[in-house]
Amino acid sequence: MERDDALALLKPVRLFIEGVFDPADDGASTPVADPTRGVALVDASAAGAADVDRAARAARRAFDGPWGAVDARDRGLLLRRVARLLRHESDAFAALEALASGAPFRVAREFSVAQAAEAFDVAAAVAETSVDAAPQLRGDAACVVRRRPRGAAGVVVSDSDTLLELCWRLAPALATGNSAVAVFPTASCLAAARLGALFEECGFPRGAVQLLPAATPVAARALAEHSLIDALAIAGDAADTLELRRRAAARGTPCSAAVRRAVVHLVAGDAGDPREVARATVAAFAGAAGRAPSRGAHVVVERSAADGLTARLVEQANALRHGCPFDRRTDAPPAPSVAAREAALDAVRRRVDGGARRVAGGEAVAVPGFEGGFHLRPTVLIAPDDGRAVAPDDLPGPIAVVHVVDDDARAVDVARKLGAWGLVVRCGDLRRALRLVDAVGAPTSWVDDGERFDPAVPTGDAAALVAAGAGPAAVAFYTRPVATWVPRAAR
Repeated sequence: MERDDALALLKPVRLFIEGVFDPADDGASTPVADPTRGVALVDASAAGAADVDRAARAARRAFDGPWGAVDARDRGLLLRRVARLLRHESDAFAALEALASGAPFRVAREFSVAQAAEAFDVAAAVAETSVDAAPQLRGDAACVVRRRPRGAAGVVVSDSDTLLELCWRLAPALATGNSAVAVFPTASCLAAARLGALFEECGFPRGAVQLLPAATPVAARALAEHSLIDALAIAGDAADTLELRRRAAARGTPCSAAVRRAVVHLVAGDAGDPREVARATVAAFAGAAGRAPSRGAHVVVERSAADGLTARLVEQANALRHGCPFDRRTDAPPAPSVAAREAALDAVRRRVDGGARRVAGGEAVAVPGFEGGFHLRPTVLIAPDDGRAVAPDDLPGPIAVVHVVDDDARAVDVARKLGAWGLVVRCGDLRRALRLVDAVGAPTSWVDDGERFDPAVPTGDAAALVAAGAGPAAVAFYTRPVATWVPRAAR
């Protein structure tokens, strides 16, 4: 697909409430910018508190009415239709994602859209195979434990990969019978907003899903505090996420809050070809794997491999090509906004001031033909040996921090202190790699592989990401147990 074909898909973005595309209650709107060029693409309505109230009431009506009457098997059929249509329209969804985030079109289609469709397929299987539990009990009574939907679920996404993060949370919420209200940023709303027409085409009852692009935190805060929202799933930055959790907790709303942090890469001296290790690492932290560069990486490397790996990281990072996401030669997306680019540059400056040594990047890039874009050269830093840089923190952009260690004990200590949600171990000895995985205790780990994701597998902190995907933890989050005791004689 060419950029002109993608531009032809654009139309003003409206709120999707109870099956109708409407402007915001107060008429507020904001331009959606092309991050590769820094120019406005289209206007998007921006939801406020009044719109959230209208959406929550619509979701409650649907849950108490037509959507609540749809049985689990039919919910599965509807969700499979969503997955099928997402795949059928993958070019259109990927084009809109590429326009709004700058992610290369080919990998937006092969990763973000493909994983979004897979999320609905897995959720459909959950709906179609849901069964009640009957624990084996002593005595003359029996008990059936059923999982019932909580009601109206709220979803807040502030990640630049809006479509995927949204679908990972909407799919299990709908599979378990909840209606939903989703709030997401106008800056990356193009593909997500298109979901409304898709839900309509699939035959979802009106009010089953509400989609609200928002330009400020007002809508997300109103959703967290709304009395008709029975569960809240959040994916976003640390400060916003903690604030929303606090507001939800104040009224006792169950909350799943995912704060995406940097991944730790443990690289042993026998990890293999440093070029291949560097290629995979740069692809993960610099967004070349298809995701927008929202979070960086900490690379904890054994001293014997440090010089070779660092040189290859610099080489690979400098080789990434910026430009049009519809050009197959482009493999590095821009920052999603000017603010995001400045946050990344500020993070680099703070680390350098703290003693880190910059060996690549750390600067804005003026790309010929795309001078107005929010381009940022991927950064490689070497942390000081005195441990000053070893602390849990965020790397808000395409930033890699290299930590050199002498043995496994120090590697484990550094990885634990960094507090990452994910761990990649590259090691020539599988037993040693598994020992490192167990010693670090990260919620999600990958051995000698890149970051793989599947909606059927829990990803990240089990206490924070239970609402993502469609595994048992997500089912438990979006439902409540209802126990019914009966005499054995009645069976």
